[in-house]
Amino acid sequence: MRAWCIEDKQLQLDTLPDPQPGPEEIRVQVKAIGVNRADLLQVLGRYPAPPGTSSRIPGLEYAGVVSAVGERVQQRKVGDAVMGLVPGCAYAEQIITHEREALTMPEGMDFARAATLPEAFLTAYRALFLEGGLQPG
Repeated sequence: MRAWCIEDKQLQLDTLPDPQPGPEEIRVQVKAIGVNRADLLQVLGRYPAPPGTSSRIPGLEYAGVVSAVGERVQQRKVGDAVMGLVPGCAYAEQIITHEREALTMPEGMDFARAATLPEAFLTAYRALFLEGGLQPG
């Protein structure tokens, strides 16, 4: 697969081995990515990748199609259109994520729009409802 990798504070297209899903993971053929501040800062060396995530490949948001599933996956199947947040590595043709962390794309939404939703929407949701306690009324 190809991926945009950080080399000397710039992005360079590189070829890497195809990732393989674990028992409860899915592989997604990435069709679109979101570009956000964290990605730009990571390229400049100012935003560390979370532990266990490659520091060479930035990217937190994606939209794409499930291309492989692990043997214990129950909620997703090959061909499902999904979007989501990952701790990194979305600037690649394929990503691996746990099946529960992939969100079903809204009906009729294109991949480019879907890739921009997870970070902005989930950040706002967490701030307003989980942290801020916003409730009806």
